[in-house]
Amino acid sequence: MRGIVIIFFLTFNLMQINAQDINSLRQTYLDSFKKEQVCDSVKTILENKNELSNIENAYLGVFHMMKCRFTLNPISKISLFYIGRDLLEASIKNDPKNLEIRFLRYSIQKNIPKILSYSKNINEDEKFIYDRMSLNKDKELNNYITSTIKTF
Repeated sequence: MRGIVIIFFLTFNLMQINAQDINSLRQTYLDSFKKEQVCDSVKTILENKNELSNIENAYLGVFHMMKCRFTLNPISKISLFYIGRDLLEASIKNDPKNLEIRFLRYSIQKNIPKILSYSKNINEDEKFIYDRMSLNKDKELNNYITSTIKTF
């Protein structure tokens, strides 16, 4: 029952993601590391939106890759990973100086198995993140990045 309430709450809060409630999306990203229902719920909401912003597209990519954690079929895992990687990389290509999107790639690359060969940007992104955080005026984003990095 508690899981249903959490999913309902997340669905209600994320139906209309915008700049004001990007914090909800950030929190669900952190929750999706542990809870498959959270990952599925947000992934579905984003997939069903008519238009995604660049940041939403990046998060959709990340949620595809997070879904791999809960998938048993190796072929499905690889498929989800490549879909997610391509979405995330497209978002970075569209806005290579976006701190949050680069942080998302960094966090994924730090936490996935090395066998997937998706770690070539770790050092570059880490330097970018630390350089840009000092210039970034979004305190909530800085706190989110700082607290998340501590969990790696």
